[in-house]
Amino acid sequence: MIDLPCLPLIQERFWNAIKDKLTPEEKKYYPDFSLYVFPQAWGDTSLGFGGIGGQAITTGYTTVIIELNSNYCGVFFNERLAYVIKNPNDKFFDDLYKMKMSDVAHSGSYRRREENNENKNNI
Repeated sequence: MIDLPCLPLIQERFWNAIKDKLTPEEKKYYPDFSLYVFPQAWGDTSLGFGGIGGQAITTGYTTVIIELNSNYCGVFFNERLAYVIKNPNDKFFDDLYKMKMSDVAHSGSYRRREENNENKNNI
């Protein structure tokens, strides 16, 4: 049996990760969150973070949190923040619907094409 994630802790960690990135317009409103929690199986014990992990199929909870005023989205594996995406593309929401989020290494696939082009120009 897998322990359920602590949602207030996830919300606090997510808020701390995005609050300094919000525009003055986004800060005018009280934060409004939607959370989605589901079990997700991984091919190793690293739970989507990569690196060194044991070769065993491992299930952990994935939590997706969306701040509705700013459209920042955070993905947590168990209670650890994996990545934050602002204004994710349709693939993000398709994967959320399928309850199978990308690992950290492939999280860039959720960025909108125009944002990827801007990031390349800023490098």
